[in-house]
Amino acid sequence: MSANRSDWISSQAIGRDALRDALMSDIRRLIYALGLHLPNPPGTPSSIDLEIGRRLFWEAYACDK
Repeated sequence: MSANRSDWISSQAIGRDALRDALMSDIRRLIYALGLHLPNPPGTPSSIDLEIGRRLFWEAYACDK
């Protein structure tokens, strides 16, 4: 996820809007595929994994907004 975020920031800085939008779409797809948008994602084995998932979700949310 962090590689996508770095690419997203770079594409935004150089004005490549199509690439920026494509990368954010990919990030959104990954979030929904992993269930990070849910309060309790399925198959989360520990509270640490749950917290990491929440942080990833809100990082992507903040970048998108």
